Order: sequence, then structure tokens, then C-alpha cells
Amino acid sequence: MSSARQSNRSWRDDLVEAVNRLSSDVREPFGVDHALRVEHCVQDILEEPEHKTSAPMDEIALTAAALLHEAGLVHRKHHWSDDGLEHLGEGVGLSREILHHNEAFEGHPARVERVLGLIAHHNDTVYAFPSKRRGGAPARAKGESATEGIQTELSILREADGRVHVGTAEIAASIKTWQDQGVPYFAEQGPPLNSWMWHESVAANIRLTAKRAVVDAQTDASRDYALAAYDRLEALIEDACERDAVPYEQEICRPAFREDSVARMKGSSFWLRIDVFRGWDSLEEELRSCTLRDDASIHPYEAARVRSEIAEINELSPLALYVLENRLDEVLELHDALMVQYCCGLWDLPGWMQFRYNAPERQAIAPPLVEEYTEAKAFAHPRRVAGLVDGLHRCKAARRTGVRQIRVLVASDVPYPLVPLPATWPDVQVVRKRNYRYNSLEEFPDISELSKVEINEENFRYFFYRDLGKLGSLGERTFREFDEIRAGKA
Repeated sequence: MSSARQSNRSWRDDLVEAVNRLSSDVREPFGVDHALRVEHCVQDILEEPEHKTSAPMDEIALTAAALLHEAGLVHRKHHWSDDGLEHLGEGVGLSREILHHNEAFEGHPARVERVLGLIAHHNDTVYAFPSKRRGGAPARAKGESATEGIQTELSILREADGRVHVGTAEIAASIKTWQDQGVPYFAEQGPPLNSWMWHESVAANIRLTAKRAVVDAQTDASRDYALAAYDRLEALIEDACERDAVPYEQEICRPAFREDSVARMKGSSFWLRIDVFRGWDSLEEELRSCTLRDDASIHPYEAARVRSEIAEINELSPLALYVLENRLDEVLELHDALMVQYCCGLWDLPGWMQFRYNAPERQAIAPPLVEEYTEAKAFAHPRRVAGLVDGLHRCKAARRTGVRQIRVLVASDVPYPLVPLPATWPDVQVVRKRNYRYNSLEEFPDISELSKVEINEENFRYFFYRDLGKLGSLGERTFREFDEIRAGKA
């Protein structure tokens, strides 16, 4: 590699000069200095043991892409979107013109296209995350088919760029840029340190920048560097929390735990895409719009107090007496897939999202729902409990992996009783579905002033059942599932 660089000094110097000219008249944090740092990081990565025995690659094209990958940023146009997605196309156009006059690329159209492909896709990981500026949708889906033939060089470029972006100079420049754009340091509502969506807060952006470096790290050295950078940037966020008197919340699904998910998913192929992520406002709105299953005119959470918090799983009261083994596996697999691809896990979900996993059908999922209320019937004396209305499989799966906390949506002051009586975690086994609050129609209270729906033998037991389909809940477990469990088939 060194001989190739020495014999082509002139073409490289020409590219450096071209980048310098592009950024000389523009106040842009990612100009020639950033390009040189990424190029240097590429060279470091190529010296790692993982790459010394790898298949041959076009190092000239890779070096050129490292120098030119952010060329489009310095020519920002007023009509561009806030997240600047258009800089990729602009960079491709500028780079094509620059390469056309460079001696290493004259007469080598395939090499030129190789560089342009690297530039066009080097930010695919960044734009795969949802963006608040796009209504919670990602800016673009990953274009795997468009990267055929350049996967090795592309992974190295992404790795180097992600690693450099968590450096001191780049992160300081990024924070200033975000604040200049009006992004609040902390989310204005809901969890203050979200990290699922770009531009919800500066704190979230910092975490996402670190997570991007973790996801794109292919070598041990880059992985260690990215994990250390995450810890360093977390300290920065914690200091800001102390400065602004904002409660600091450490992530449950920290990048250090991603390797556990990588190990569990080893040998498994999957396809995952977040279609849209909705933050706190949307989550609260959807919850308040939920109805009772048998009377859509009743909205149990309409006037409830609602908040998001990290809960101790053992302090939650299950409201069902069994779980399905296959659903536990499915929940853990989805969690692991999210950690592998996004470095975000289900135990930390601060909003609700729609996604596709190994199928074209769109699914939805929200944080587990907990109702705080005073239970009088299940105990000798009234007791305050936190009933786990939805998310039992997630809590159980989290406990299996040694996780003791989970982010939940908490509703209190709900004026309608729950269908089941609370249970304890040792009760959750393959026995029966629930301890029902009302075991006969005669026990059911008179609600004629509340609802016009006729209460009968078919609906009395589940009349107060919350319909959480809008939040992605799969709903009531069926008797067929229950029978299969008892028969040892599920």
C-alpha cells in the first residue's frame, strides 16, 4: 500500500488541493482537515490484522473517496432539506468533475464510478436512522443492490468516517452546528436523552453519532475506539445534565452490550427496517385515543396522567399467568436485530415505531404499558401496584438476559378497573391465563350511566380490556394458544 501511495503522490496532492479549494470560501467544519483525518484513519484500518489478509481492493479509489466523501457539504443550497441529504448527490457531481481532471482516473471510468459509489453510500448508516425533520422516517433506506462490488472499500470508508466523527474536533463542530440549527440540547418532552431519532435533541444526536461509529466498526481497534468514545461522550452529556439541572438517565441498552446481541444473532440472516419512529407527543396521543374493546366510545386513558420512566422489572405486577416460549424467542430476536443494526434495543424504547422485520408487512411496537392504581380486591388491605398491562413477554425476555430495568409508559388516575387481578413473577408460568376481577356476570358492577353497551356473558369478563392495537400490541392471547401451551405444543 505504501508504494502505491508514494508512486501516486501527485494525484493525491491534486485531490487534497481540490478539497482545499472547495472549502476555502465556506465556513464548513468538515473541510480538508476532516478529509485528511478520514484518509489517515482509512490507512490505519488497512494496517489492522483483519485487513492484511483480506481480498484485494482498489486502494486508490478508497483513498480518493476518503478525501472527497464530504465534498457536497461545502456547497449547501438554500433549498436543501434540513438534514442535508442532498449533499450526497452534490458530492457525486463535484467529485466526478474533479476526478475527470486527475491523472490517476483519466481513462479509468470504472474507477471513477467506484469512487462515486463510495461517496454516494458512505452515509447509509446515518440516514438509516429515523429523523425528526422527516416526520420520524429515515432519510433513505440502505441501498445494498447499488453497492455491489464495493462492499469491502465501503465498509472501510464508513468505519473510518464514523470513527473520526466521534473525535473531539468533529463532535464539537457538530454540536455547534446542531445548536445553530435550533435543535434543543434536551428533548422538550418525554425522555430527555432519546437516541432513536436524529434532531430530537443534541443529546440524542451525540448518542447516535457514537452508535453509528459502533455499528460501522469492523475491526477490533475501531470497535474499542467507538465504545470508548461513547463513554466519553456520555460523560459530556452527563455534565450538560448537571449544568442544566436535567435528570441524567443512562441507557439500558448501551453499546457495550451490543456484542451479546451480535453473538446471539451469529449465523442468522435478517432484514430489518424502521419505517417511522414517533416520539413522546405521538405516543401519548395514541395512548389517549385507545378504547375499550367492547365500547369504542370509552377512552380509559383520555384524562389519565401519563409519563415515561425506567422501571425495575421486579417491581411490576404481571397481569397474566403465563407466557409463550416462542414469543419470548421472537421478542429477544427483534431486540437483538435492533441492537445489531441500530445499536438501539427494545428495553430502551422511548416512543413507538413502525417497522418491517423479515417480511413486507409493517408492524408496530410501543414501550410496555404500566398502570399505577390502588388494588383493593387482591389483597387483605388496599395496596398501590404497578400493573403490567402490555409488554409481559418483553419484561420476561429482558429478565432472561439479566436485565433488571426497562423503559415503560406509566398511566395513573385511570378511572376504569383492569380485567385481571395482579399477580407476582413466580406466578407467571404455564397454568392459566389470569385471576379475573369478575368471575361471574353477577359480580360485574352497574355501569349503565357510563356505557350504553349491553353487558352479558360474552363480554363482561373482558369489558374493560384496553385495545392497544394502535401501539402495536398483539392483544389478548387466544384460548387456542392457551390450549397449545397446556398440551406442550407452544
